[in-house]
Amino acid sequence: QYNTDIKYAKDEGKAEGLAEGEAKGLAKGKAEGLAEGEAKGLAKGKAEGLAEGKAEGLVEGKAEGKAEKQAEMIISMYQNGLDMETIKKVSKLDEAEIKKILNI
Repeated sequence: QYNTDIKYAKDEGKAEGLAEGEAKGLAKGKAEGLAEGEAKGLAKGKAEGLAEGKAEGLVEGKAEGKAEKQAEMIISMYQNGLDMETIKKVSKLDEAEIKKILNI
């Protein structure tokens, strides 16, 4: 009887210890996994944001460059004596936009 009681207590203690250890291990694993996942997510988010920002900047820069080139062309046409109707046809802008570019 004594040996049976000891074996039972041992087995019960082992089962309780195993369950407690498993719970602690699971909690620790979740915390480590969460931290690792956050770090990877942050890095990925930064990379995607940077790529998106570069793409938007490139598009914006091209648009600004195109508008600047068009303004230079309009000023040149005006300085070379072209009339407003011709400038409107060539630039595809209305008179108000052309006058704004020419500051007149």
